[in-house]
Amino acid sequence: MWLLDLRFCKGVRNYSLQRLAPRLAPLTVLNLAGGLRTDITIAKLSQHMCQLRRVSLAWTSNLTDFGVSELVRRCRSIESLDLTYCTQIEDTSMFAIAHNLRNLTALSVAYCAGVTDMGVREVAARCRRLRVLNVAKCLQVTDRARRHLEHQRVVARCDSLEPFSIYSLSSKGCDAAGPPQCTLSPH
Repeated sequence: MWLLDLRFCKGVRNYSLQRLAPRLAPLTVLNLAGGLRTDITIAKLSQHMCQLRRVSLAWTSNLTDFGVSELVRRCRSIESLDLTYCTQIEDTSMFAIAHNLRNLTALSVAYCAGVTDMGVREVAARCRRLRVLNVAKCLQVTDRARRHLEHQRVVARCDSLEPFSIYSLSSKGCDAAGPPQCTLSPH
C-alpha cells in the first residue's frame, strides 16, 4: 500500500501536485485534508490514481461537486472517503458517490450544509457495504433520514471523527495518528 499524506501542509501547490500525478499511480491512500486544493487538481490527480482505497479531502473549502464527481467517477475502488467540512458540496456529490463507489464502507460529510435527506438515502440505498455515514451538523439531514440509516444498520453519526481516520481504517492496522505529515511512503 502506498500513502501520500499532505494533510494541512502549507507550501505544496496545486500545480506541483498536478505535475506529480502520473508518478502517484500506485497510491492507495491519499490525505489532502486542510489544503487549498481545487476541483481541477482533484480531477487531474484522479486521472492517475484509480487504485485509491482511502481518501481524505476534509477541510478542503475550494472543493465542489465537480471535484468530488470527477474523483469518484475515476477512482471507483474507494472504500473510505472523508469530506468533512467541504462546505461547497451538495447532493450532487452524494449521487455521484452512490452511483460510483460500490465498495464504500465509510463516508463523512459532517458539516456539509448542502447535503440533504435525499442524498443520504441515495448513498444508503446504493452503497450496500456502507457501515458508517457521518452526517453530524448536516443541517438539512433530518432525524427521519438518520432513522432510515439505523434501520439499514448504518451508523449515522459519531461523536468523534476518529472512525474516518484513513489510517485507522487501513487493512494493515495503522494507528490513528498515522505517519508524519508530508510523506510519500510504501505502507
